[in-house]
Amino acid sequence: MSLRSMTIQPNLDDLLNKGDIIDKCVSGDDYKIDPNGDGIKIDFSNSSPSFSFSFQESRFFLTIDLLKKGIPGDVLDFVRPKIRITQKVNHRRDCSARLLFAAQLNSERFLWDPEGKVQKEKTREWEQWVDAEWEEMSIEFSGYPSGIRHLNILNQGSDRLFWKGFYGPKITDFKIEIIMPSC
Repeated sequence: MSLRSMTIQPNLDDLLNKGDIIDKCVSGDDYKIDPNGDGIKIDFSNSSPSFSFSFQESRFFLTIDLLKKGIPGDVLDFVRPKIRITQKVNHRRDCSARLLFAAQLNSERFLWDPEGKVQKEKTREWEQWVDAEWEEMSIEFSGYPSGIRHLNILNQGSDRLFWKGFYGPKITDFKIEIIMPSC
């Protein structure tokens, strides 16, 4: 068997509707799919549509079965390739926002484990009236224990002025990389 690195770059339809995403959960005032980056003066010609979070604290949670994505259990147990989750983030200039981006590796658990031993998180906050370019946020796992089969991903955010509507943080160009060690 040839061990090659791979990239999983689902489009929005994959994230929301495909069977290899075991679970998706949205809470709060929901989110919207924004085809043109509402309120952000950025060229979107090379980007996919974005998720826009609302004024209430909202969550977007995914569980991905790594085996169903084509990564053999033996590779996860013995080779333990790096797993990198990356997304681009931004906000509307006229509204401050906050985003928590977290990921967790689990064996057979399909839900977020609050006591998860293999998890990482990052927070990004934007002030009102600050121009921002799309920036990349990433989380990378390596050296994780044997038995990992699922990747849980959580994005939680809101605008900080509590404006009714979808003025919170925005996420686009979501991807997962499985990076095999070089020989």
